[in-house]
Amino acid sequence: MPTEYQAGETPAGTPGRRKNTMPSFLPTQQPVVADAKSCEAWLARATLADPKQACHELTGLLEALEDVSPPESAYLEILERLREPIVIAQAEHGKKFAARPLPLKEYEISAFEQVYDLWATLGRAFRRLLRAAIEDGSPDLACTGGASLKWYENLAPAN
Repeated sequence: MPTEYQAGETPAGTPGRRKNTMPSFLPTQQPVVADAKSCEAWLARATLADPKQACHELTGLLEALEDVSPPESAYLEILERLREPIVIAQAEHGKKFAARPLPLKEYEISAFEQVYDLWATLGRAFRRLLRAAIEDGSPDLACTGGASLKWYENLAPAN
């Protein structure tokens, strides 16, 4: 049966305030990475030597950018700058499951899922930019990254 506590009382029974340790669900107002320069700074601080950690950190960054995105032209520059580290992380982490006999072992499945999540997140980012370029006729995107968007257009499923 759950114990009820008096106002200001902690579970140990001593008076005091309970600290609110829950994270805020409100998005930050500024993107984690706002432009190519801040992307370079993020890459310099990130732990990318270990492929598993690199996949985790890169996926986390891309997901954070989904929540609060920079302007479209800066977003495209950021994605272009992240392309090489993503390819390297994927190639290195992919060695754990590529050309392995089926069924995959648990650690191989985990590596596959991490690489899949990374590429799926990158795909969502490019799809978002592609839709913006098509729907809004964004001249910035057409000038700065037409080749990237064209490259992704061939991979994007029709929705």
